[in-house]
Amino acid sequence: MENSKAIVLMYHKIGLPVKGTKMRSLYIPPYILDSHFKYLKRHHYNVIPLKDIVTMIKNNKYFPPKTIAITFDDGSATLFDFGINILKKYNFPITVFLLAELIGKNNCWDIAKGEKSDKLLDLKQIEELSKYNVEFGSHGLIHKQLASIPSADAEKEIFESKTLLQDLLCKDINL
Repeated sequence: MENSKAIVLMYHKIGLPVKGTKMRSLYIPPYILDSHFKYLKRHHYNVIPLKDIVTMIKNNKYFPPKTIAITFDDGSATLFDFGINILKKYNFPITVFLLAELIGKNNCWDIAKGEKSDKLLDLKQIEELSKYNVEFGSHGLIHKQLASIPSADAEKEIFESKTLLQDLLCKDINL
């Protein structure tokens, strides 16, 4: 398995950061995201679901050359607002990590960092995105920093978020 590797591209928000945004690196303009996807397509990258990469690692399997997974953390509604046409155009498998108790609400964690609060995906948007090769995983209940809380609280955050997402989406959540 020497030289066998996979790359995971992780994005957060699609759009242009508003004036005064401190965490500008969390944003990717739609035209740049489109150029990333165009590059992957043109250069014949093997874009696979993140769950397949996890399975391959667990089973000690070799990654084909140019294997990549694409993820979006936090479930920002910008994925729907500015990214859905790009998802339709390329039809790459995407994994979006959702916060189970914040679906359809705003991200409150950015406010503490002096940022504007953004809208998160709602159930209708999630349902629509799932038509375009988008899978969903758990990013916790409310975006707690798991390494900084007691292990019992971290376990609760992980397991309850998975259960809640499965109930809300009527789908198995494997990540």
